[in-house]
Amino acid sequence: MNEMITPNKWALLPLVVFLVLFIGAGIFYDDFYKFPILIAALIALIFAAITTKGSINQTVERIATGAGNPDIMIMVFIFLLAGTFSGTAEAIGAIDATVNAALTFLPPSLLMSGLFV
Repeated sequence: MNEMITPNKWALLPLVVFLVLFIGAGIFYDDFYKFPILIAALIALIFAAITTKGSINQTVERIATGAGNPDIMIMVFIFLLAGTFSGTAEAIGAIDATVNAALTFLPPSLLMSGLFV
């Protein structure tokens, strides 16, 4: 089972597809939040599945094995939870409340330095 794996530059093509989609859409729309990053990742994943050699079952198994890596799953959970927290904080008005509290209670001399921290 010790197969020698040779590096292949074409293996990075799904990453290139992701970057082109995300950066291209951000430049096109003048806003990187208009095109969801998850859609770009899904399109790149589908592209990777289509261009992979082997049967569809082998491809899905490879993707599931790679996605099942504990380090990858922790990164995915952090990404999803950060988005959930951000969306919830914005929906309940916590961002505006925090800004208003800072403007109310902090002296003006500290507000300018807060822009750069």
